[in-house]
Amino acid sequence: MSIILDGTNGITLPSPSTLYSVTQIQSAASLTPPIIKDSAGTEIGRFCLAWCKFNSSASPTVVQGFNVSSITQGATGFWNVNFTNPLPSANYSGFVTPDGNYAITLGIIPGSQTTTYCQVYVKTSSGAGYNPGVLYVAFFG
Repeated sequence: MSIILDGTNGITLPSPSTLYSVTQIQSAASLTPPIIKDSAGTEIGRFCLAWCKFNSSASPTVVQGFNVSSITQGATGFWNVNFTNPLPSANYSGFVTPDGNYAITLGIIPGSQTTTYCQVYVKTSSGAGYNPGVLYVAFFG
């Protein structure tokens, strides 16, 4: 059985103890991620808008990801994460995590968030740009 959630009418399942195979969840509007609500209609979650694991070399490559078309490096320790499909707005949160244990500062460059890309950075404790080898990024909104 295939169930499609259209975002407008919702869905009522006959029994909470029955398992269903859902092949597709579709948002009600283009470029708007579905919202997860509890039985009272209260929002309890959203899906990740984009994420990836990438090698942070001079020629960065996406190892695995979703909605990330490419990574471009500006200078050592600074990258643009380019989205395959534009995000609904530039008001999203993002997370940057290196592979390993480093004495570094990392994050999103303030004011760099757009719907088509986001700039992230990694710096050493002295403020120099740094390539840690592998980075993980995720964006929610």
